[in-house]
Amino acid sequence: MRNSWTYINSKYRYQFDYPPYYYASSNEPDNIYINPKEDYIKGLKTGEKGRERILITTENDALSGGIETSKMAFSDFAFYSVQRSCTADGPGPLGWTSVSCDKVVKQSKFLNKYGLDVYELYINSTRNDHKGDENKTVGPIFVLDVSRKTRITRALVVAGSFFEPLSGEDEKIIREVVDYLRF
Repeated sequence: MRNSWTYINSKYRYQFDYPPYYYASSNEPDNIYINPKEDYIKGLKTGEKGRERILITTENDALSGGIETSKMAFSDFAFYSVQRSCTADGPGPLGWTSVSCDKVVKQSKFLNKYGLDVYELYINSTRNDHKGDENKTVGPIFVLDVSRKTRITRALVVAGSFFEPLSGEDEKIIREVVDYLRF
């Protein structure tokens, strides 16, 4: 990526490039947020935290709910990881809201510029609130297989919102980050 900045994660030893008009930040090494710089500066001035536009998070093998993920093929692990990240419950503006992701609508696999296996997923997201259920297809969500590069984690998930379609600009930035992610 030309005219870019580079974020380096010292715990997992990966790095990626992003445009200089965005800002990469982290409250812990497992979660990296990439937002427009103007949103970040506005938040510093007002104390208001805007929504995270792009998130990079780690996904490890686990034994949860009786499922041992280390036995899963990576494509299955990719969806399982996205499904866990997508599921959320919490207060909304008019009451309790629940979100879940139940199936992959579209999936493809490719290599990024540095030879990492990348799974591109579009998923069905269901939001349930006082109005009833609302289903949307969201994506792209990218899951990178980094198991050959580090023993600390199995995958990196790069996503925008699990609940709303991405803007054209956010999708462009996510694709660039995924293409330039490396060890």
